[in-house]
Amino acid sequence: MKLEYLSFIWLLPLFSYVISFMYPKQANTTFTRIYFIGVLAVSFVILLTPSYVYTHYLLLFQLTLVVGFVYIFKVVWQAYRANEAYSFINIIGLFVLLMTAANDVFYYNEWIATEPILSIGFYSTCSFRPSY
Repeated sequence: MKLEYLSFIWLLPLFSYVISFMYPKQANTTFTRIYFIGVLAVSFVILLTPSYVYTHYLLLFQLTLVVGFVYIFKVVWQAYRANEAYSFINIIGLFVLLMTAANDVFYYNEWIATEPILSIGFYSTCSFRPSY
């Protein structure tokens, strides 16, 4: 259970780090560092408490992912407006990733009856990237 929580809360901080390398002119390294520190603190809470404590904060953890996704989308959108290479393809990939992530959030909160499909969203995001 701890590994599952840790893996999903670290997705977007690590992704924001990658985006900051792809688009350094548009990225805000201060935000990325603060985001990392916040997720690191949450990670310690998850590691040091029993599951009945940190599972009550699932929605809060998911909200931190929304903050990270908004930041990543903002950086890629600014890169697109600045005509950076591959930024349009990255916007399409991020949109697919957002839709699949939203499905999984709704699924795990038992708001809809579907199947988790986030792995498909990650595949679509990676498959659109050209090789450098």
